[in-house]
Amino acid sequence: MLKFVKKNISKYFGNKQSRVQPSPDPIKQPRKPVNYMEMLEQFWVEKPNNFQGPILYETAFVQGGYTSFVTLPTGHCFANPKRCKAAFNSRQLAARVALIHSMFGGEIFQDFSNDSFDSTVEEIVQNQSISNIKCDKNESLETISFILNGHSKKFGVEHFQMVLKLELMHWNGSFKKLNNMRYTKQQISRELSDLSVEYLSEFMALEWAMREQRQPGVIKFELARCQQQLFKATKSQQNVRIHKEKCLILVNALDSMHNNLYI
Repeated sequence: MLKFVKKNISKYFGNKQSRVQPSPDPIKQPRKPVNYMEMLEQFWVEKPNNFQGPILYETAFVQGGYTSFVTLPTGHCFANPKRCKAAFNSRQLAARVALIHSMFGGEIFQDFSNDSFDSTVEEIVQNQSISNIKCDKNESLETISFILNGHSKKFGVEHFQMVLKLELMHWNGSFKKLNNMRYTKQQISRELSDLSVEYLSEFMALEWAMREQRQPGVIKFELARCQQQLFKATKSQQNVRIHKEKCLILVNALDSMHNNLYI
């Protein structure tokens, strides 16, 4: 698989660079290391406008090594599968994973067919937490399917952002709360379309802080689950955005409690 990937990457980028004539010097020149960060940037520069945006890197030193996350313009996020001694190397490995998914991973640029629709809905519904474990799945399924159907013709960043918001809403138990407040599917869809992922995350952090008041230890329990999911997705080189976002929400909830910012 690695040989196949390197061969195709070289073929893709090799056609875009001018050919360099071999040096007459018989001394073999040292081979320049592959810069996956530059290659990833070049790949996304050529995408249509609905896929345009910055590529963001986050690096942290964790348990004896560096872990990096790279977020693509669509919102998909990937990490280096093993910790590195150098921050630059960890970013390079994360960029390599993201580049492979960008070039060969169909989930980023897939058409919203019936098969992908069903798999997306099922993935969202399976994304549970301790706060929604007793939720009516069928009730949430109906709302999620309605909202996704209304966004079936949207692609790129907008589509992925909506899927991410639905995943967070279901994980947080928000659909059950809104249904109890007599919100209609149409109302939920309209309001969710206008809300950013950042706003939802901030609001959910406050909700988890209040849950911790009522049920001490709930954040620690849920955070352990989410960190394990993040670790598993990182090791398998999959999109980690939802797991990373959940961990951030829970960590921010703990921080808000320590700073007495919760209601």
